Amino acid sequence: PGEEKFLRAVVWFNRAELQMKWACALREIGEPEDLELHCQLGRQAVQAAQQIEMPRTWSMGLSVLELMFAGLIGEDVTEIAEGLDAEDPDLYYEFAGHLKLAAALSDASNNRRRSSSERAELVLAELDPATRPTEYDLALSLLAEQNEPVVGEVSPALRYARRQARLRWQSRLTTLASMRSLVQG
Repeated sequence: PGEEKFLRAVVWFNRAELQMKWACALREIGEPEDLELHCQLGRQAVQAAQQIEMPRTWSMGLSVLELMFAGLIGEDVTEIAEGLDAEDPDLYYEFAGHLKLAAALSDASNNRRRSSSERAELVLAELDPATRPTEYDLALSLLAEQNEPVVGEVSPALRYARRQARLRWQSRLTTLASMRSLVQG
């Protein structure tokens, strides 16, 4: 019974983390409707996981995932993210990049371009693109958006980046469909 409870916590945590990665990719390619759905599914997974006793670092991770979902859909979570990061930097060390990314997303949604850019730069310095490619790419995309000279203008470089992101996304969806077909077979 104790092991089953632990496994349920693992499954819910992983589900929340996967939804966050999916939502980050959707934000990067500009799919707001699907983004909201995956943030909602991710929040449901976070809530389910929080009902299970788990190690403290996992609980902290779930809190950070909740902030990521909120930031992805435009809720203003900057103060909360800054508070957690300042509360105990050693405790939140593993999640510092995600806290900054949640705040950068929140700042972008609330027309705080300069602070969004500054935070995105910090995210790029903290996250390893090899281990956190989805979040890293989102930070790059966010930085490019915030550094456009005119609000609403899209430079050729940003159009190119978005096209590459969409091609990468389509490749992932094709691979997913192939794997689902193999599993069914």
